[in-house]
Amino acid sequence: MLIAENSAGKKVTAFEVLNSDNHQFSCPICHGMVVLKRGRLRMPHFAHYHQCPAHEEGETVEHLTGKIKLLANFSQAGYYCKLEVYLPKIKQRPDLLVDLGDKLLAVEFQCAPLKLTTFKRRTLGYVKQELRYWWILGKRHFPRKKLTQQIAQFMKWHPNLGFYLIYYFSDQGIFILVYQIKQPDFLNLQYRCFKTTDLIKLQKFMRTISKPLKLSLQARQRQQKNFLKACSYCQGNLFQEQMAWYQQRVVFRNLGVKLLPFSLNYPLFISKQLIWQSQLLRSNYQGLQQSEALKLVTWQTYQLPLLNTQLFLKQSQNYFFIKAQQLRVTEYTI
Repeated sequence: MLIAENSAGKKVTAFEVLNSDNHQFSCPICHGMVVLKRGRLRMPHFAHYHQCPAHEEGETVEHLTGKIKLLANFSQAGYYCKLEVYLPKIKQRPDLLVDLGDKLLAVEFQCAPLKLTTFKRRTLGYVKQELRYWWILGKRHFPRKKLTQQIAQFMKWHPNLGFYLIYYFSDQGIFILVYQIKQPDFLNLQYRCFKTTDLIKLQKFMRTISKPLKLSLQARQRQQKNFLKACSYCQGNLFQEQMAWYQQRVVFRNLGVKLLPFSLNYPLFISKQLIWQSQLLRSNYQGLQQSEALKLVTWQTYQLPLLNTQLFLKQSQNYFFIKAQQLRVTEYTI
């Protein structure tokens, strides 16, 4: 942490006492003794001798540097903000507390892995305190080929941006907005990026309407190729769907290619969206009503505390049912 109390009970930053002869410092929250750490490689900071109840994670160089730079960014944007303000009612200490005028904003710069239960508890704490909140992520949470629960839990949605995540790379001093996130089956995660060193430019961009991301013709062709290749493996849910359709005398390889475009590609699902689409279509083919078919499907979605998952799930289902009306399954029978 960057703030402690000296022997006189005054709050000081690690930078202010860097060359001080006073070696007695305590935590403003638990009042336990802390030590001033100052080295050639790491930023000056205070560390507990024993674990503090309001401080659950060790701090990295990325986190310490990021807090200082984010403080500067918000200050330069005209906001009054403070570092590491303890909120006794919820027993939490956000990295920054920013005065927005009408409300306060809690800013969490999350660099380390965070358990879902802890994430939910902290977020709920800010809601109870009637605070706005911003989860800004560090480098380790930047998405790769696929989403994970660790990353997906931070995802939000806005009509201007679609599904999005906010990052800050403290070593480069840049904000990265990952927006219009899509997860098509049999392809890598799709998204757009906006990069800036200026917080005001980031806020302005987030108020601008962006076009939804659509798959190119080349991406569609690659998706079909990857799907057909996956069908050759005799394992997993995809193989089970092939066998289930085979019992109905339907060639799933041919049918599946037609189903791939029938998805909104929302980044909600842990497993392939094609699986639940296939299950719904097969139930309908066997004569079940839409409402009955929906009850038979197991929806494997990420836990997304910041989103109305049921709303987006319903949209995905409705879109599929509308598109599926174009299909004649009998055209793919043996």
